[in-house]
Amino acid sequence: MFRAFGPVLAASFALAAAPAAQLSIQLSDPSGKPISGAQITLTAPSSIALTDVAGKASIEYQAASGPLAFKIIRPSGLVIVSPWQGSTSVPPNVQTLIAATHAQVAALQSPAVVKAAVAKVNNLQRPVSATGLQEANAPPKYYLDRAAKEMGVDPDRLEAVLRRLRTESPEPYERGMANLYQRDYQQAAQDLAAALLKAEQQVPPNPREISNAAAFLGQTYFNQGRYTLASNAYLRAIQARPDDPALLNNLGNSLSRAGLYRQARPVYQRAIDILAKQPDRDPLELQIANSNLAALYVYAGDYAGAEPILRRVLNINESLSPRDPNVAGALNNLAAILLAQQKCAEARPLLERAVQIQRETSTHNSAAAPSKDIAVLDSQFRNPPSLMQSRSLTFQRSGIGPGTPGLNSTMVNLASLLVCEGKGAQARDVLDATIERETVELAPGHPDLATPLNILAQAQLQLGDSPAAEQNLRRALQIQVAALTPEHPVLALTRINLAALLARDGRAAEAQTLYHQAENSLVKAFGDPSPPVQQVRDALSKLNGR
Repeated sequence: MFRAFGPVLAASFALAAAPAAQLSIQLSDPSGKPISGAQITLTAPSSIALTDVAGKASIEYQAASGPLAFKIIRPSGLVIVSPWQGSTSVPPNVQTLIAATHAQVAALQSPAVVKAAVAKVNNLQRPVSATGLQEANAPPKYYLDRAAKEMGVDPDRLEAVLRRLRTESPEPYERGMANLYQRDYQQAAQDLAAALLKAEQQVPPNPREISNAAAFLGQTYFNQGRYTLASNAYLRAIQARPDDPALLNNLGNSLSRAGLYRQARPVYQRAIDILAKQPDRDPLELQIANSNLAALYVYAGDYAGAEPILRRVLNINESLSPRDPNVAGALNNLAAILLAQQKCAEARPLLERAVQIQRETSTHNSAAAPSKDIAVLDSQFRNPPSLMQSRSLTFQRSGIGPGTPGLNSTMVNLASLLVCEGKGAQARDVLDATIERETVELAPGHPDLATPLNILAQAQLQLGDSPAAEQNLRRALQIQVAALTPEHPVLALTRINLAALLARDGRAAEAQTLYHQAENSLVKAFGDPSPPVQQVRDALSKLNGR
């Protein structure tokens, strides 16, 4: 056995050089009053302009890789709240900016300020990695507190605003954003789809409003496990911000989770190319995109191509902050591909370091994972390893989560390690707790629930409980069939694992059907020949006695 991890619009991206051009800016306060005498600068490439009495300015720019980021130098104390990212894509070469004082931001009274604050909260919750389990072990309030601190806003006041928007706002965008914050994804999807339609029908259309509604709709669909819909929503958002690396990364994640690995690769590469030319951005963004690209190599069975990327990501993260939770994520990811290659002895010290970091950070954060979960992790790392076979791969999201980010990924990788070491009973206990927690945390029927079920089946086989293993594999397959497209390559994993179990129990005909279904999916995902396709054909040959 091995683990391999509706229509989507076509996407094409190209970097283009252009001569210097003029960008026209209209700067106003939240009430719409022009702000005159303001010095505005572009951070990269550097340029500066002064607004006139009408709040207008013309600033020179050169085509750069990525959105143009603005900053107000004078008067001091002004912050840009629209666009909420503080940056914009060009064209169009006429941009409207809204700036507010710190007092206006803290008051949370104007619609522009409220929209910016809510967007920042939900942006912090966005999935940044296509791989592994959806990490929901941080409550929404954790992200709200982070955004409030960043903006200088009272978190209780911001939370009250969100509650009011959810129940009282006549605007579908505002209701959708409040429901997204509360993780009511079903209602958020309805509201944000309505907001997108409303923005598209506006005359003239406002590309910024269209992009915002589409991006957060994509985030909602992604969190529901509806990856094809998420891909299409992100593509719509990217039409207005084609050089936004965060949106490109989100699109790559959605394409990857939709099983469209070959389409995802150039999107990730485009994001990496942009981030590499933006030294002012958070360097972790580049490492996240690199990790996502490495995952595509892993799914294709190219461990030699993935491992150097992940080791480089780990080294860079450690150089930035050796005890940061992002380092735990990088350690988890590297351990995952080692486990996929049955290199259990090499994976153990990496997971031990990840747990150590998570233990340390959990003691300093009120939103950390329950102490019992850290205790489970600690208790399982006291015995020396013994090499046995393991087939698992769970990547951790980097840059997301509370004091113990990536808890679900750590727990699943720990279980994989224990199976690898022949400790099936301990692995079963860890997975039972993980599955119980994920059933509560994830959206109903989320395909990520199938991952721990697959590994639990391996533990049960190790313990000689073939009926229980078959039951869990069929449950995993049922979840995936309901949530994913019929030819999704992740379905191939469960079908291969179930086929191997059935073949071992002498049910060759059913096993053969499952192997052929898996083969068809893998050919579409990776091409022919490819390592995943060859592995399933080897299993078929063995089944047929060839």
